[in-house]
Amino acid sequence: MNINSLIYYNLEAFWVGLSIMKIIMMLPIHKERISYSKGKTIMKKIILILGIAVSILIIVTVILNNRVRKEDMPDIVFMRVIGYGDFPREEGVKEEYYFYDRDGNYYYSKDKYLYPLSYEEIVNEYIAGNLNDKIELKSSCNTDELLSNYKKILSLRNKKVEIVYPRTLPCVESADHTWYAIYYDKNNNLKTLEIHSMIRLTSLSTDNDVANEVYQWWEDSLKE
Repeated sequence: MNINSLIYYNLEAFWVGLSIMKIIMMLPIHKERISYSKGKTIMKKIILILGIAVSILIIVTVILNNRVRKEDMPDIVFMRVIGYGDFPREEGVKEEYYFYDRDGNYYYSKDKYLYPLSYEEIVNEYIAGNLNDKIELKSSCNTDELLSNYKKILSLRNKKVEIVYPRTLPCVESADHTWYAIYYDKNNNLKTLEIHSMIRLTSLSTDNDVANEVYQWWEDSLKE
């Protein structure tokens, strides 16, 4: 149930509660009716209590809706792609992949099976277990730190984050490296955010400090 629905039902319950109390006040209790002044005092207390209860439920719902757990992350959270373009490695490798899954495992693959796949397809293939024989475990990271940095990525969902390019780049042939964050948008659709790049041996950061912090954590996590 989303927050709008919860508010609606709580308000409905609030008014129903008031109506019931009005009826109760009109009923004879020990052959006497509740006096108007006493009933008014009771009603004020009931309104106050119901108002506090509704407010607490709304606050709790907002907190729960904004809480992000490990289970809320995609199965692959961060991915680095190395593309060799028209100059593949001697072994014929055209692309290499490194990625963190949501359990903090850092995998590597150069299998051509991944070449034609989109990021969403790679995630789905990983979930299905179809990459088990195509990936190699390289290291692992602290899952609390992983979750913390995923939350930082979520804070950028509605912001425009771009790589900052210099006016000129060296005239050298080299592989292109791209670091992506993979996240769910508010409609639960899988999205990617480019948080770093290296082109022609030139390291390129973004115009956003939070994205740059996440990239720096990523790099530092591999040194531990």
